[in-house]
Amino acid sequence: MWEEFGRHLRDQRNRSGLTLDQAAPAIGQSASLLGKLERGERVCQRPTAQALDDLYNANGTLIDRWTRTQARSSDPTWSRQATECEARAANIKQFNAMVLPGILQIPAYAGALFHDGRPGEDTRGVVAARCSRLGALSASLEYVVPDHVLRTAVGGAETMAEQLAHVLQLTESGRIRVQILPAGAGTHAGLAGHFRLFSFHDRLPMAYAEHVSGGVLIDDAAEVHRLGALWGTLSAFAYDPSRSRILIKEMEHEYRMG
Repeated sequence: MWEEFGRHLRDQRNRSGLTLDQAAPAIGQSASLLGKLERGERVCQRPTAQALDDLYNANGTLIDRWTRTQARSSDPTWSRQATECEARAANIKQFNAMVLPGILQIPAYAGALFHDGRPGEDTRGVVAARCSRLGALSASLEYVVPDHVLRTAVGGAETMAEQLAHVLQLTESGRIRVQILPAGAGTHAGLAGHFRLFSFHDRLPMAYAEHVSGGVLIDDAAEVHRLGALWGTLSAFAYDPSRSRILIKEMEHEYRMG
């Protein structure tokens, strides 16, 4: 990941027309150190990334890349594996039992979740990384979410109103499909936790299941098939996308009215 960031640093420097010997002194560093950063041999610190962003007139793009790289580098292996599958997938189907899917979250919603889950930690980097994932994906996205998730006021009423408005806006594109599972659907295996199904153009399908302390990537064909069948059941019991949008809109209005 830092090698990738280093290549981006080098590209930015080349675009600015500066050599290592010219750029390094301008930010108070040695050419040797800047070279190591560009080769990914050293981890770039935020003040250095900010100084280079200013020097290269990158308009914040470089510091944004640094933020996402920093967040990814601190992720455990299981999280990185899921992110890499997302990036290559043609289609992603996901069931979320307790909260809205990360890709659909706004910073205020994600920030409230991380604040409760990681008290005392600086979570700005992971929040920024989570909320920027959607723009990097080319997959079509399908979600089933229980209706109680809409009624759980993560971050308060104002945050929930903005979050649900964001979900509605995303579904208008046609690329993202959201179905709400009504409480009347009864007990079902999906309540055991979150899972995702990845379909690819160039490889067999895979799945990813989350648990309380992490997650596991699944490539066993029988298990992937089982989760695919479970997804089909959940989707069949859920409201269709049109009725789901009506429910989401009603909940957004309730939160705005207080």
